[in-house]
Amino acid sequence: MGSFSWPLTQWLSIAVSQILAVTYTQSILYTAHSLEDYNLRRVLDGFQDTAEGHIVAVTSQLLVRCEFAPGRVRATAIPLRAVESLDITRITEVRGPSGVWPDRLEFEVKAAGEVFTFPPSRASNYQGLPAVLDAVRAAMVRA
Repeated sequence: MGSFSWPLTQWLSIAVSQILAVTYTQSILYTAHSLEDYNLRRVLDGFQDTAEGHIVAVTSQLLVRCEFAPGRVRATAIPLRAVESLDITRITEVRGPSGVWPDRLEFEVKAAGEVFTFPPSRASNYQGLPAVLDAVRAAMVRA
């Protein structure tokens, strides 16, 4: 694994380390965060960083949420087989056999009594969400 080329704040370094420790050798299908309007360049001292939010990572077997706030970082892993429900909240309509579908997808997953929103914020990306949806569906069928 290579080193990061940008300076990591303390919470980000710990969060990435925790996510990698939990996922270990599993391929990560999707990662996103809830942090909006955050500029790392404005953070002069990592100990004074006031960032709060969470990072979500999904593998074919795990749903990982790493919550962070000043002085606290905590990763929790939930097996995808614990998914209770899946709600599609937004999707592009099928427009025939051409192109990639779905290219715009939003959904909520209920697992272990919590609701996980994908994507977690408006700043998050949509790439990878179809793979997450596939993994969630497969886990629901296996359970």
